[in-house]
Amino acid sequence: MGCISSKPKLIDFAEGDDKAYMERYLEDRVLGEGAFGVVHLVHDVQATGAEASEPYAAKTLRKGVTFKDNTIYSPIKKEVLRRECDILRVLRGKCYILKLIGIYESATFIRIITEFCSGGEMPEYVINTYGKDGGSGSAGLRTEDVSRISYQLLSAVDHCARHGVIHRDIKPENIMFRRPDRGAELRLIDFGSSSLDSDPRAQSGAASGETEHDSPDMNELIEHSTFAGSAFYIAPEVFQRKGYNSRADVWSAGVTLYVLVAGYPSEDLQKSFNLLQKSKRDLRNLPNMPPNMPDSYFEMLDELLKYRRTKRKSAGAVLGSEFVKFHIDHAEGGGENGAAEDDDVVGMSLDDIAKDANAAGDVEGSQRGSTRGKTISVLLEGSVQRHTLYMQYEKFERSVTTLLATVLNPNQLVDLLNALNNKKSVKAEQAMDKDEADHSSHHGPTEEGVELISNEQKLQIIKIKDLRAVLLELGYKEPATMMSDLPNAVSYDSFAYHIALLRQFVRSQEGKNNDLDGSAHRKIVRRLSTIGARGNVSGSGSGGGTLKRVSSGGSLNRSMSVGRRGKDDAPNSVHGSNVFKDFRKKRDQQRAVMAANNATVDASVHSAS
Repeated sequence: MGCISSKPKLIDFAEGDDKAYMERYLEDRVLGEGAFGVVHLVHDVQATGAEASEPYAAKTLRKGVTFKDNTIYSPIKKEVLRRECDILRVLRGKCYILKLIGIYESATFIRIITEFCSGGEMPEYVINTYGKDGGSGSAGLRTEDVSRISYQLLSAVDHCARHGVIHRDIKPENIMFRRPDRGAELRLIDFGSSSLDSDPRAQSGAASGETEHDSPDMNELIEHSTFAGSAFYIAPEVFQRKGYNSRADVWSAGVTLYVLVAGYPSEDLQKSFNLLQKSKRDLRNLPNMPPNMPDSYFEMLDELLKYRRTKRKSAGAVLGSEFVKFHIDHAEGGGENGAAEDDDVVGMSLDDIAKDANAAGDVEGSQRGSTRGKTISVLLEGSVQRHTLYMQYEKFERSVTTLLATVLNPNQLVDLLNALNNKKSVKAEQAMDKDEADHSSHHGPTEEGVELISNEQKLQIIKIKDLRAVLLELGYKEPATMMSDLPNAVSYDSFAYHIALLRQFVRSQEGKNNDLDGSAHRKIVRRLSTIGARGNVSGSGSGGGTLKRVSSGGSLNRSMSVGRRGKDDAPNSVHGSNVFKDFRKKRDQQRAVMAANNATVDASVHSAS
């Protein structure tokens, strides 16, 4: 029969077992903890020289079923583990891809060592780094900052395409930064939804490290049909379910670069999505777009967001655009990859400074000249503030999710989801005729095999005020009232709530429309598993003795680097909340008062009789 240790390994290129890991790495503080593992800051005790001071992130995953916080989590799928490790190894940490340092596997655990990214995810990085005034009026994103990030993200997408990889879930949350400094390099992470084509050319490219921009993408001719990604960032051809290639990543990168300058438009999400999914539109009309964005930015964005993929350029081709190259023309020295640092004049040559000084008077701090082309250095209006607004709303959205999952029982959650689905279906039917007319006028007859889905169905959101109204229609007055009592609830009435967040708690078959967001489950696991860090959620909830089972389709490296969770945060349960301790206390008090009143009435009736 053999013992458990004789089972074949999942990762055939693992460097050793638990003992080898412990001998080489010294575990430091916990960086994050989720349903499937824990991430530690670690130090390589065998390293010498400069590498000795370089910390790494080590994620420890349990290979079998995990029991945590009254929940049974099925193990991460073997094929997901293998594929993601293979992809990280093929990409070799080059061109702004998260670098895999090593893998260790025992009969019980898999430990993945990667680079440590202390700058956080893109929204967090923008707020914490560019929200600070460096002392010379330098607070805020500038065009050269956006140019640098655009260059690095498109370089990563191009590198993936040339090595047979389609990421399939590019978005701000899957982009992290190595340091919390201006000019820090980004890293594209989370290849749990990715595909790796076995094209021999891709493998030869991985071995040689070729990156010439004039050669075709390795997987450009290989069609895929698996639906994956996060709805707002998904390319039109993926929704059509007829087939897509690496140009789908180009689209997602374009939407991400829109969100970089405009913030995630929660208050106008459906409007933004509808405009993006049209073949004929003016991208300047996207909500929250800074009014002083240069024309060259929109030229780049237009290339990335061509509706028809056959007209959409490759990431490598867009790397040659004026806006993407602007930070190189503008900056001379400073930061990683020649990016400008905090000082307002760092990155400008002496000739540039002299030209500015000889120009017509003083130049305002918000705008500086460029050495070539029509792009100028501009302080973007409102970008950091909009990222801050979304981060604040995201906390509120998670609080709503936890509230509903805590107060409603499983049957009530199912009823709520069904009611939301029915409401979305009615809106979708109303919008379908318009969508079909728009499709016909812009694209001609519908191609055979292409599935038309309304934008309402694709995005799967509902406004906070409409969610509250549905709760009241169902007779669930208590959670509706509690939602209204949340801090700043009135301010978020028109903001979009992602229905997929609730499906984490109801694992029933609800039809294929519920799978529109292919990464919803993994996103929920990451977001809600850290809810205590940003919403004070811990302990077991009202579900007390209820045992829940959640299946896993998650990726392994989304938490390998410091995300939005603080270093001192404790493990948390997604099924309970101290946030609502006061709510429950108030609820119990109200129920006690009602019971006392009923008892008084009963006594009065009894006395009268």
